[in-house]
Amino acid sequence: MRLAVKRGAERTPLLKRYRGSRTSFSSVYTGADVLLLAHTDSLHGTLSGPATKKLMERAWSLFADRRYERLAAISVAHLYNLRPRFRCSATFREVKFVGGLQPALVAIVKSTK
Repeated sequence: MRLAVKRGAERTPLLKRYRGSRTSFSSVYTGADVLLLAHTDSLHGTLSGPATKKLMERAWSLFADRRYERLAAISVAHLYNLRPRFRCSATFREVKFVGGLQPALVAIVKSTK
C-alpha cells in the first residue's frame, strides 16, 4: 500500500494549492480610520470591543462627527482585527497616550516565617 501511495505522489501532487488574487478584496477601512481607532483607544484606555463600537456609533449618530462614518458600522470582530495593525505600525507612535494600565504588585502568598 505504501508503495502505491508513493508512486502516485511521484506522478501528481496529492493536494492542489489554489491561491486567491492579491487584489480580490478591497480595503474598507483606510489608514486614517485605523489611526482614529488608535486615538479613540488611547483616549478611553482601550475599552472592550462592544464598548468601543458603541462609542464610535454614538460619535457618528449623536454628535455627527464625520470622521466616524465608516467606523460606526464596524463589527466587533473586525475592530479586534484592526487593533494589531496600529500597535505594530509607525503611525501608532504618532498617537499621544493619555493614560494606560499600570502594573500592580500583589503578593500572592504571604510568608509566615
